[in-house]
Order: sequence, then C-alpha cells, then structure tokens
Amino acid sequence: MEAAAGQLLAWARKNLAQGDYGAAHEKPGHTPIDMLLHLYGITITGITRE
Repeated sequence: MEAAAGQLLAWARKNLAQGDYGAAHEKPGHTPIDMLLHLYGITITGITRE
C-alpha cells in the first residue's frame, strides 16, 4: 500500500495542481497516503492481486 501511494504521489506531483483538502483542525501527515489526501484529495481504498 505504501509503495503504491508513493508512486501515485510522484505522479500527482507532476500532473495535478495541489490543493488543501484537509479539515482546518487536521495537521497534514508526512506519509505518502496522508499527503495524497491532504494535497490532492486522493484516497486509496484497496489493492487487489489477481
């Protein structure tokens, strides 16, 4: 999950404009998953392998 979030964060930094999607009372985290949510409004709900 962390590896996928890291790859998606790298893509988002190159292709999307940053925003502020966190609530006013929240501190942004420093993990790729937290940064995706706070900066781009992106969540990862699950990964499956077939």
